[in-house]
Amino acid sequence: MTSRDQLREQQSGLGTKQRPSRAAAQPLQLQNDATRSTKTCEQGRKAPTGAIDLKHGRSFEEESRPPVTLTGPISEPLIPLTPDAPLPAEGDDSPDAIFFRAVSEIPTQPLNRHFTPQFELDRKLRRECAFALFLVVFSLLATAILNVINQPVVTVTLLPLHKLTQMTATLPIQTRTVAPATIMRTLTAPTTGKGHQDARQASGSVTFYNGLFTSQSIPIGTVFTGADGVKVATDTAATIPPNNPPMDGQATISAHAVNIGAAGNIQAGDIDTTISNGVLVKNSQFSGGSDARNYKAVAKRDIDALTSTVQQQLTKDMPQAFVLRSGEAVYPTHCILNVTPSHQPGDEAQTVTINASQTCAGVAYDEAMLERIAPRVFNASRPGSQFERVGSVQTTIVHVTPFTVRLTGLWEYAITPDDEQYLAEQIQGDTPQQARASLLKTGLVSQVTMAKTQSLPDFYHIKFLILIGV
Repeated sequence: MTSRDQLREQQSGLGTKQRPSRAAAQPLQLQNDATRSTKTCEQGRKAPTGAIDLKHGRSFEEESRPPVTLTGPISEPLIPLTPDAPLPAEGDDSPDAIFFRAVSEIPTQPLNRHFTPQFELDRKLRRECAFALFLVVFSLLATAILNVINQPVVTVTLLPLHKLTQMTATLPIQTRTVAPATIMRTLTAPTTGKGHQDARQASGSVTFYNGLFTSQSIPIGTVFTGADGVKVATDTAATIPPNNPPMDGQATISAHAVNIGAAGNIQAGDIDTTISNGVLVKNSQFSGGSDARNYKAVAKRDIDALTSTVQQQLTKDMPQAFVLRSGEAVYPTHCILNVTPSHQPGDEAQTVTINASQTCAGVAYDEAMLERIAPRVFNASRPGSQFERVGSVQTTIVHVTPFTVRLTGLWEYAITPDDEQYLAEQIQGDTPQQARASLLKTGLVSQVTMAKTQSLPDFYHIKFLILIGV
């Protein structure tokens, strides 16, 4: 194969290869220049401008030039030779032939068709960093939102602040006097007292009958025994007059059973005996003997309790005892109570009964007018604009001349939605103890209850249950 065919074959292969860069081709250019300088020196000529110093591998002009900083290689496509361009001969030693052969022997690499400029790489990096940052921020935000949404709601039960108010006022109510009325009530209850009785001796009397014509003496303490074995002793000495026919002498003295207890209650005639001197002795009925025992008795508190209860009943029923007109109510005055118990304190009894009666005068008044005026007067005692009245106003008549009443009612603080948000913001993140103390310190609530938890969530997850009218 000729040099021309080899060159064409290399040229066809170079179509897919890169042309060497200028920096890569510079040593070849220096070599060609050195070859020319050698040939010129052999011919005795002066070295031309741009000649290469073979000893130091640089041109003579570079000694006076400033150093040049080489940049990175830049790949450029190789310009193909024209088909009709003459190829150098094999023995041609001209600089162009040498340069051509050197270039054809340099290994090349394919062009990178996917080359991306640096500014495009920087832009792509910035976009990827921004997207990664967006993902991080979005993940954090989504996690926070999920935590907020999934956070449990804590319910706090509040009893608003209550203020009990009493006031006395004189009202323009019309009145009239009605006839007195009397009612009676009876009430019985078991006794609660306790009594104790010691054992007692039975007592009675003995009678002596003297059939002798001389008087007889019986000393004190003489003991006689009855048919049932009960012994009886005389309490005094006795002198029995003599017999005066047709009647025997007779004397009677008191006596008692020797042993205490109910056994001493002997029947009359239990003792019927004749003593050695011919005197006959007989006893009467002995009584009063008793054994020791405990029993139920009337206590003073029993009578007092029954009296109080029956008096309440009489006071409650008294207004119905008067004769009134339509729309009127009555206020009883000058009442007289009479109470009679069936037993006195200390008496032995299982129950005690109270008989009571009460007589009262009365003053009638317009009840409907009182119900209209009393609330309007009481509303003037409102403790603040955010307080609302709970329930009705209780009216107690103090005097009827002039008509004076005592008004009693309850005011409750009305907690608004703004108050709820304020309270929730104050206790968010607190422990239940801290939250309870903070809520009570506001002065808006009087009682706080909540579920057991370590700490309260944010205010959005705190709900209040407000008890109204409790």
